[in-house]
Amino acid sequence: MESPGDHSAAEQPRFEVRVRDQNNNTIPCTFYQIAAGGNNPTPGFANCGNWRYKTWTTVGVDVTAYIGQNVSVDFATGDCDLGAHAGYAYIDASCSPLQIDARYCLGSN
Repeated sequence: MESPGDHSAAEQPRFEVRVRDQNNNTIPCTFYQIAAGGNNPTPGFANCGNWRYKTWTTVGVDVTAYIGQNVSVDFATGDCDLGAHAGYAYIDASCSPLQIDARYCLGSN
């Protein structure tokens, strides 16, 4: 996202994600939104000149309560409302079961 400097939070370039159930309701704890934020530091974000970006991050969402339903994942970006600063995103998504591989020796804890 291109940093707009002194724009209000509502006017800044932004990125958001939400997961919705088959009735178009947002599934609890799945809405995420971030604005460019000017010079405000945001954990997990880095600066490159006038651009702020989030490093690649893996996120999992447990939707087992929605098995048998259609769920949707919505990604949205927005430029600054005043028209001079850009906001965009690259998304790499997949659907797979959440699983943890734990390796241990018998008899150990």
